[in-house]
Amino acid sequence: MTRVDPTRVRWPVPWRPLTDENEALAFGRAMSPNVAPTVLAELRREVCDRHPLAGAACRPIAWESWSKKDFLFLTDRPGLPVVLVHFTWHVEPNPEWPFVVGYSSLRDFFRRERSWAAEARVCLQRGWADFIGGW
Repeated sequence: MTRVDPTRVRWPVPWRPLTDENEALAFGRAMSPNVAPTVLAELRREVCDRHPLAGAACRPIAWESWSKKDFLFLTDRPGLPVVLVHFTWHVEPNPEWPFVVGYSSLRDFFRRERSWAAEARVCLQRGWADFIGGW
């Protein structure tokens, strides 16, 4: 598993280093009283035995502070060394949930996150232009 000090990383907005699990899990606790006390325990609670992360050693390092459902983990899985996990705040019997997006490295995560953010800005600008264009 890659060694990373999440407090020494410049996270893209809206990502934050996972330093306060109470803050990171507050949204989930508002959605469900059964949310686990830690991010790692919540991952274990949500995944079934057929999930890609079942039995994997995982370490949470960051969370997305806008949706408050996405968490970034380092894993011991060679094919999934860095994963984004979208929590559902429920025990999931389906191995497709919580869904996982795999990255080959943190650098890959940052590259794809920047690409997504740029694409979202373009879509927002086009939508705004369409909206005001009719006035």
